[in-house]
Amino acid sequence: MKIRRFTARTSRDALRLLREALGDDAVVLSTKPCAEGVEVLAMAPEGMQQIERAAEESAARRPVLPPAVRQPRTAPVEARAAPAFRQPAAEVQPRAALAERSAIRAQERTEPTFSDSAAPAPRQARARVGLDGPYGMAWLRRDSPRDILCLAGGSGLAPMLSIARGAMAEPRLAARQLHFIYGGRTRADLCGQDMLAALPGYGKRLHWRGFVSTPPPAGSAYEMAFLHDAALSLHGPKLKDMEIYFAGPAAMATAVQRMLLDAQVPPDQMHFDQFY
Repeated sequence: MKIRRFTARTSRDALRLLREALGDDAVVLSTKPCAEGVEVLAMAPEGMQQIERAAEESAARRPVLPPAVRQPRTAPVEARAAPAFRQPAAEVQPRAALAERSAIRAQERTEPTFSDSAAPAPRQARARVGLDGPYGMAWLRRDSPRDILCLAGGSGLAPMLSIARGAMAEPRLAARQLHFIYGGRTRADLCGQDMLAALPGYGKRLHWRGFVSTPPPAGSAYEMAFLHDAALSLHGPKLKDMEIYFAGPAAMATAVQRMLLDAQVPPDQMHFDQFY
């Protein structure tokens, strides 16, 4: 098993070099910015097969534990007495019926199914819980001396909202402006503004803009532009002095990365995740 490193100006070029060297079935381990543009770590498909074989052999050597003993129920669910508030079916309104069904399901799920020996031990107050992370590249740099630009497309909205929430709550970033640009195909695809508007500082330190990639209806307040073009139009020369986070489809991320490199933004100020 051998891990190889590929670098290129864009992730598309790095993946092309990877496929030429290792084939279409190569396994990509990580992607991140570097001095040359983008670094991709990958290995041949045979390496993944070796890992899978090792995992199977390790699993085969583990002792087989006896199955958990189920504790018998005192009575079938159907035989339990109906709640006192149950009404005849013809008189139950839809919302009341939904609440009733939810109450019955909650009652069933709170009853023990396994014996005490098989049930997980309850957490005690002040118990220590370990967390591992962050993963990927688009995690908040809390000590950055620069203003922040978040670019989101499609499902990339979720991680960029997390960045915005963290930045607005971080005392060390209290003097920084945060610009949030979201792109969608149509007006119906644009979302997230209401969640940002609920954060402190919206309209003063936090600014949202939405763009669509198809012609909007006449009189629409939204402009038509691809995300990378919108960012360049709005911030231009200031981009190289910003901390830039972006997440979304691979084609969008590649276009944004190419635009930022052309704008001479240092790679260590670009933080992104791509969704294939």
